[in-house]
Amino acid sequence: MDFCEINPYVRYVEKISYSDCAYDKSLLSYDHIMLYTTSGTAQMIIADCMYNVERGSIVIIKPGTPYTFIEFKQFEAILIHFDYSDADSVERGFFIKPASDSDFKSSKIISAHIEPDSCFNRTLYVKKCNHLETYFKSILSDFVTREKYFDFRISSAMIILLIDISRTVYAIDNYQPGSGANIINEVINFIHENYDKNITNEMIAKKFNFHSKYINILMKNKTGYSLHKYILLNRVSKSMEYLQNTDMHIYEIAEKVGFSDPCHFTKCFKQIMGDNPKNFKVNKG
Repeated sequence: MDFCEINPYVRYVEKISYSDCAYDKSLLSYDHIMLYTTSGTAQMIIADCMYNVERGSIVIIKPGTPYTFIEFKQFEAILIHFDYSDADSVERGFFIKPASDSDFKSSKIISAHIEPDSCFNRTLYVKKCNHLETYFKSILSDFVTREKYFDFRISSAMIILLIDISRTVYAIDNYQPGSGANIINEVINFIHENYDKNITNEMIAKKFNFHSKYINILMKNKTGYSLHKYILLNRVSKSMEYLQNTDMHIYEIAEKVGFSDPCHFTKCFKQIMGDNPKNFKVNKG
């Protein structure tokens, strides 16, 4: 099936912790697994490959792929058993627990192949997806409470997750060192010229027609800072010029460098400079 034909069907959702994963043998699932780590860390062995899962990381495992957990530390996660299509939801709608290799029946595998070059046809491991945690918690809540139209809400949330994951993986897979040099230079120039405006990661991504995660990767490789951190550093740097060379009030300077809230400006300034802007202004020169 093509990606646009995806209609996720969720069979089972649960919140798991160390006690649920402390087993000796590898397990194999009959449907796809999506795991989001909500806290702590653990190591997963998936088809002989090691993955360090931590808060914000997402793992997607294909049916029939052996996996096990080791070395936990305050580990908790949300685990979703699903298929990319609801075509077999009537015949295969009931959840079958993962089984050990000796008990696994390959004839019961529920699977869907998505376009030949799709990232979802392999084991996926994506870090720093904390911004998607709300969707995972919503899916878990809807599955447990099962209120009216819960299945539609779950399917919609799954589509959003899959789109975001696909975009992130595409950006990472297609990133080549140096290929975005001109792009990121333009982004940096834009930030320097518009630091006093309400610029955000999403706005910059839209302006330059690239996914925000891809621009963030380029920014980190270029400067060592995330896009958001670079914007803050630039604004604080500009504020120092005003603090040293003018008699403007703190709230005026905050507005001048793009902070709508003087308190937020003071907090960011202190985090970066180690002192608040008022003291910096008093001790200027």
